[in-house]
Amino acid sequence: MRGKLNNAVRAVVCVAGVAGAWAGLPGCATTQKQDPVAMADTVAQNQLRGLQLARDAQRQADRGDTEQAIETYKQAVASWREMPAAWNNLGVLLMQEQNYADAVGAFKVAADLSPTDPRPLENIAVCYVRSGWASDALRYYGMSLERDPNRLESLRGAVRAAEMVRVRDEATLERIRRALLVETDERYREYFERQQQLVSAAIAGGLP
Repeated sequence: MRGKLNNAVRAVVCVAGVAGAWAGLPGCATTQKQDPVAMADTVAQNQLRGLQLARDAQRQADRGDTEQAIETYKQAVASWREMPAAWNNLGVLLMQEQNYADAVGAFKVAADLSPTDPRPLENIAVCYVRSGWASDALRYYGMSLERDPNRLESLRGAVRAAEMVRVRDEATLERIRRALLVETDERYREYFERQQQLVSAAIAGGLP
């Protein structure tokens, strides 16, 4: 996970859709027909408000006002939930505040709203690493790599998490090989080469 915010949107608390939930309950039916044009206009207004609030939150985050940025991002996704970038940025800020539980919640919403983006899943993995849960981190790094098998940050994280929990299997070896194809940092290349030797030896039966 990186401290730098992405230019997208995500969040921690699902505050949208309350009226819709109540509408489905017994005794809550309405006899008044809703004007589809008015409904579409309301949706458009909510979208515009959400986007503006997300931009405000980004500016607040850029100038270091993290607490206010978090609150503004929450207002943004409350106005318009369908903003994966806002949810992700909210998660980043919450992670910076070490509020890992809410950060994971925000990243999960972002991952659901943007099913091809590996970054929210990678961010969840970082939260788990920082919380000391390397096995869970490895699982989410794996999910990130399912979306983008060549994502270098997730390859690095997955190999490191596997080392932490002593997972030395073919999947880890494949990730090391893939990382060596795209890695340009010499320090990481040396690390991956050492891990490749260890994992290969373990698979061959030379290491526990």
